[in-house]
Amino acid sequence: MHPGAGKESNRWPAERFGEVARSLRAVGHRVAVCAGPNERSLLPRVDAGSGTELPRLPELSIHGLGGALADADLAIVNDTGVLHLAAAVGTATLGLFGPTDPAIWCPAAPRVWTLRGSDGHVATLPADRVARAAVELAAYLQEQRPRPPRRGRARADAVAAAGGFVVRIAFRAPNWLGDAVMATVSAAGAYAAPTPTPRSTC
Repeated sequence: MHPGAGKESNRWPAERFGEVARSLRAVGHRVAVCAGPNERSLLPRVDAGSGTELPRLPELSIHGLGGALADADLAIVNDTGVLHLAAAVGTATLGLFGPTDPAIWCPAAPRVWTLRGSDGHVATLPADRVARAAVELAAYLQEQRPRPPRRGRARADAVAAAGGFVVRIAFRAPNWLGDAVMATVSAAGAYAAPTPTPRSTC
C-alpha cells in the first residue's frame, strides 16, 4: 500500500488504508506499507486504522521501489506516480481516484483497476467499498496464480532424463497475464469480476 500523493486532493484518508489492510490481513494476506520521504507521517495513521503496526518498506530509490512493487501481488495506491510505476512493472494495481478522471489519467496498462469517489472527491470513497474490492481482487489474483506441478510420472521422467538429478522446471504464467483486464464497481458498491478489455482502457 502507498497512502501518499503529491496533491493533497488525491490522497484517500490514510486511516482508511489501514482499515483495508485489516480486512486483507483477516483473510490471510500479508500487507506492507510504503511512503515517500515527505509522507512518513501518514504511516502511523495507517497503523491506527489497521489496529497494528504494519511492516514498512525502507526509503527506496525509484528503481528500488519499482523492484519492491514488482514483487507484490497487488498494489493499492492513490492517483500518483506510484500508480504508474506499479502498472509499468506489471503489478496488479487498485488505483483510488477523486478529482482526476481515471478514463484520462489511469495508466493504459494490463491489470489496473480503479475506484473513484462519486462526487469527484476521493475522501468520499467508503473504506468498506475499497476493502471489499481489494479482498475480492486479491482472491481473484490468487486463483489465477500458476499452480506448482504435481509430483508423479512427469516429474519422474524429468529426473530420469536429467540423468538422475532433480531439476527445477519453470512453467510459463497463463496467457491471461498478457491481457488487459478491468473491474468495475457500481454506484451501489457491487464488485464485478475482472473481464478482458482492450489495452487502451483501464
